[in-house]
Order: sequence, then structure tokens, then C-alpha cells
Amino acid sequence: MDARRRIDAVMKYKELEDDERAVLRRLLQAGYAQNGTSLGRVAALTADELANEVTGVDYCGADPDKYHESAKRRLRSVINHLIIRHGIPIMCEAGKGGGYYLPGDESEVEQNHARFHRRAMTGLMKASRARKSAYGDGLRRSRRTRNPAASRGSDQPSNLASRLGPGGDPPAGSPEGQPGGLRHTDRPYPGAIWGYFCPET
Repeated sequence: MDARRRIDAVMKYKELEDDERAVLRRLLQAGYAQNGTSLGRVAALTADELANEVTGVDYCGADPDKYHESAKRRLRSVINHLIIRHGIPIMCEAGKGGGYYLPGDESEVEQNHARFHRRAMTGLMKASRARKSAYGDGLRRSRRTRNPAASRGSDQPSNLASRLGPGGDPPAGSPEGQPGGLRHTDRPYPGAIWGYFCPET
């Protein structure tokens, strides 16, 4: 893995904000042993620990709790910026023993990806179910309104069927029986017999 090489290049050549540089430097200090070995997840730093590195935070009056929550929000913004804009491979893991850390090997990278993939798929499924539930009843009411005979289970012939002759052909004097041009009916969907168009003959 060349994560360290990339991080060193970013630290040396990229224009980082003060908070970005401070957070990344802290992650480097915690994430590598003196001999340069990457420690990975065991060196994870919590949000509370890293929040002490950010300075671009509103003072929030004299309330230290509000200040700390504001610092953690700022930290999340800094982490996202380092990952998305600068390409720093910062792993994020919630819960006990988790936190922010630089990967020790490929397996930690894949585990991090799997966590976020599951979270994204769960969020997408919840959003899709909520959307379907919100619109489902409205769509069913709309269909019943457009086609009341179908919603009542009526066996009355449709408007088109009532205009057909005995052999299934349109009556001679009807508009559908005249050759040529585009023919529309008031069927709620296209494609049935003369439902959408009748080609010229």
C-alpha cells in the first residue's frame, strides 16, 4: 500500500487548511510506529480526541458542551474534505473501539468500504420504501378516478369496444372507419387495436 507516500505528498505539496493539516498530522502520529509500520485500526482516534485539533469553530458562548459539539461537526467536515478533495484514505468506524484511522492493510480498506456500502444501501432502501408508501395510495386513487369502470370491476364494454361492429371492425360511418392519419381514442393506455394510431391504407 502506498497510502503513506500519498499522505506525505499531500502534506508537502497540497494547499491544506490549518485544521486539515492539524488533523492529518495527528492521524499520522497515531497511525505509524517509529519504524514506519502502519498500525491501522488499533491506532484509531475518537472524534472527541481529534476534535481538539480543530480551531475553526464558533465559540458558542461560555457553554463547553456546545463548543465541543461544534468542534466535532467541524471535524467531520475536515475529514470529508481530506477524503474527497485530497484523496486521503481515512477509515471511519462508529461504535466502541472505532474512530478515525489510516489503514494498516488492504483488509481494513475493504472492511471500511463494506461498512459504507451497507449504510448507503440501507439508506437508499429506506428512502425508496418511504417514497413508494407516500405515493402508492395517491397513484391507486388516480387510476380509479381515470378508469372508474375498471375499479368497480364492471363488465360493461369500453368506449372503444362499444364502437366496434359485429366482426370487430369499426362501423362504416365512425371516425375510426375512415382511412388514413392518426387516430386517438379515450382509452387510458395506447396500443390496443386503434388505441393510438391507425396507419394509412
